[in-house]
Amino acid sequence: MAGSVGKPREDKDSVRAKIANRWSNIDYNKLSIDVQKTSEKPKLEPEVISIDSESETSISDNESETKGSLPKPLIDEKLHDKKYCFKLIRSETIYDKSIDYNRMNPKQRDYFITMKDIFYDPNLRETILFSFQFDMNFLSKCFHPNIERIVIIGQPERIIPLDDTIGSYELKQLAKKICYVPIEMPKYRSHHTKMVLNFYRDSLRMFLPSNNFTEAEVSYPQQVCWCSPKFMDLGKIEPISAFHGLGYELESYFRDYDQKTDFFQSLILKLGKYDFLCYDDNKEKNDIKFIYSTPKPHSDSGLESLGNRVRQLESKCFKHKNSKEDKHYLVQTSSIGTTMFRNKPFLLGVIIPRIIPDNSTTKEIHTNILYPTLKEICDSPASVLSGGWFHFNYSRGKEAYNSLMSEKVFVKQDPTQISRERLSTPSHSKFYMKWTTKYTNKNDNGSIPEEGVDWCLYTSANLSAAAWGSDTTRPKNYEFGVLFQGPVEVSSFVDLIYKNKGQFGTRLGTATEETNFKSKDKQVDRINADQVIVPFPKSFVQYDRDDKPSDVNLLDKISNLALQMHNST
Repeated sequence: MAGSVGKPREDKDSVRAKIANRWSNIDYNKLSIDVQKTSEKPKLEPEVISIDSESETSISDNESETKGSLPKPLIDEKLHDKKYCFKLIRSETIYDKSIDYNRMNPKQRDYFITMKDIFYDPNLRETILFSFQFDMNFLSKCFHPNIERIVIIGQPERIIPLDDTIGSYELKQLAKKICYVPIEMPKYRSHHTKMVLNFYRDSLRMFLPSNNFTEAEVSYPQQVCWCSPKFMDLGKIEPISAFHGLGYELESYFRDYDQKTDFFQSLILKLGKYDFLCYDDNKEKNDIKFIYSTPKPHSDSGLESLGNRVRQLESKCFKHKNSKEDKHYLVQTSSIGTTMFRNKPFLLGVIIPRIIPDNSTTKEIHTNILYPTLKEICDSPASVLSGGWFHFNYSRGKEAYNSLMSEKVFVKQDPTQISRERLSTPSHSKFYMKWTTKYTNKNDNGSIPEEGVDWCLYTSANLSAAAWGSDTTRPKNYEFGVLFQGPVEVSSFVDLIYKNKGQFGTRLGTATEETNFKSKDKQVDRINADQVIVPFPKSFVQYDRDDKPSDVNLLDKISNLALQMHNST
């Protein structure tokens, strides 16, 4: 799994690598498919922290402190309160490029976040980034010069290293602060976790973005970010010996990388200096748990962990519910695996049996998968450019696929509720949720109820055996997410940021318009910072007869055809 490497390298045989390589040459100021010729840039030899090495591994606090008063953070104060929150990743080069934020309603503006909001803070001392892909040239624009250390954790072949040969003096200084913890993975396995640990001068904050750290991913598909509460520094010289709550779950996850690894041992010790009990005062209402997957044998992760947690919370929180009530399961995903799909539907045949309580006598189980159609992606403002992260090769399991289509499992965004700015742009996030109804609705389309859901999971894990494991196999990937224990109120960024405009969707509101605008989502007027907010409308419609799920292979064919037509004119 792990090993030393000389420098990050590219996996040229990877489908995602091919897409990323082609799209990295696109002019982000244009929406046309215009591939430009680029020359090969020289690569520097980055600092590498080998997780097999016993030399350079520890995370140390900087001994020198800035004298005088602390500089004021440039990001909004909501990122430094004691509540968690969801924010919509601002697409600065595409969808939100023409927005005048000075004219925008302040309440709506606060729901946006950028990578610079996360990293450009003068009080940020050290940041540790976990992801599947990194473009360090893109990320270099986001860091504040005060930062002392940047640690990149990922697969070496998925990292585009920083090129500072043409950069400024500041860029060269930044390059000296970057180091790498390489995670070697076998073929068809991924370090897919997307996490940021920000160590400020007096606190720790976690961020779970749905995007990898590339410019294309924060520009083309829709992305969200979960921002944790602020975990305060306990001020202890020695770290605590036993973690509690979220700290325990973080410790367990990091130990699954390699208990003999000095880097992660040092990271665990560092986390022991922070207070992870900030949820205790309101635990009954807003209890959350981390759910993760790792390929390590005998680890409580993947389906096993999800099943245990969901059974526990349902037995504790929903004893009053009638077991004969209908259970509705919705999964919004960016990819669907086909290994298990060819044998039986992964959601209904593998996941749900793990999470339904043993004493359940439910006869009606409704499952829906929110997944973009090929037409939705082609009709979005960035067209096929927004679809390179959506994988579902359903031709490998035509019988199972046809069965799910006939059962109307697949749903798409309600076209009357999408925003005019983003239209049908697909979401790269992954949400799993469940709710209960008192009667059978034969025309159920999986729309999220206004009264909330029993539980909701926001995660990096797609709907696949690689991400979750199966009845007989362990997970193959590293994944990470947060489980919200219900009842959970779910709102949509479409309702919170955009303003209703009749039956033709919504448009962006401005400060000169009414602040408390009304929408079909009755929760808007009483929205709290600790609710789940999704990047898509809460109402869905069934696939039309001619709709086909999108797949990167189909989009590649469309893109190549468009390029041929473009070059021939």
